[in-house]
Amino acid sequence: MMSDLSIAVVTLGAFSLAALLAGFKAACHGSNFARLAVQVFAAILMAGYMAFFWNRPILAHWLPVSGLIIVGNWLPVCGSFFLGMYMKSNSVGFARRVTVSFLTSILVVYSGCAPLVGKVPDGVSVTSVGPILHQQSTPFTCSAACAVSLLRLHGLEASEAELADLCLTREGTHWMGLYRGMMLKTAGTGWTVAVEEIDQDSVFLVNSPCILALNIDTSVFPPELDHGFDSQVGHSVVYLGRSSPSILNVFDPSPDYGLEDWGPEILSCVKGGVAIKLVRRDQTNVPSVDVARNTAEVLLKRRLTAGI
Repeated sequence: MMSDLSIAVVTLGAFSLAALLAGFKAACHGSNFARLAVQVFAAILMAGYMAFFWNRPILAHWLPVSGLIIVGNWLPVCGSFFLGMYMKSNSVGFARRVTVSFLTSILVVYSGCAPLVGKVPDGVSVTSVGPILHQQSTPFTCSAACAVSLLRLHGLEASEAELADLCLTREGTHWMGLYRGMMLKTAGTGWTVAVEEIDQDSVFLVNSPCILALNIDTSVFPPELDHGFDSQVGHSVVYLGRSSPSILNVFDPSPDYGLEDWGPEILSCVKGGVAIKLVRRDQTNVPSVDVARNTAEVLLKRRLTAGI
């Protein structure tokens, strides 16, 4: 049986091939004006995709599949169309067409398969049973560790190594990779995955346990402050609840942090990101696990520990 990623690659390849052939056909049109109009229209569609849909959670609503990280990337399809038109262009010398077309083909293929390149970081924890809140075991697996914690809150066991593999973690984890791991782990259970876009304001509106995969702007902090964030790779934490309308209770999987209260001072560094949560697959068939109780227990332990 083909894996979800194999199906996604084949699907994207089929659409890219169709776009390539469409580009061939469009380039054969006798009217220069018609060819130019098609190119302009295709460029507008590509620009619209880049501006409004590329790397945006709305894609998960349209394509709620674990292979989203592949099939949600439409750049290879757009590139294939323009490649087809270029390869049939008679206004460019044959040698130049062959060279540029070959290099463009490599870029198109790489763009479609880039998430699969590389390997999981070494030294990732393989423990599948432990405390509900799981600390990351490498500098690159905060998202995988958060996924373990959120799954355990919902009564599903997992290991950090397993999630790092499923989420395609390399030197960090793309939110679509995190979405893939969570979709695969919840398959056949009473839960499924929902994702929504957040920003500095809407982060205060989250109202159930979820993973906050955040893009961080560390320039807002004073230079002397040791905040622990890295603007280059972002960071993921587990949202657990709130102490007040402006204070979020989060679990930071970094070993030096853990359970924390995040107020406007910290959240001011949020440039954007996504919230990934588990929702009931069928409202009439409610899973037996009590997520609210599990969440309350970890927060209560924090308060008791803080008082010692």
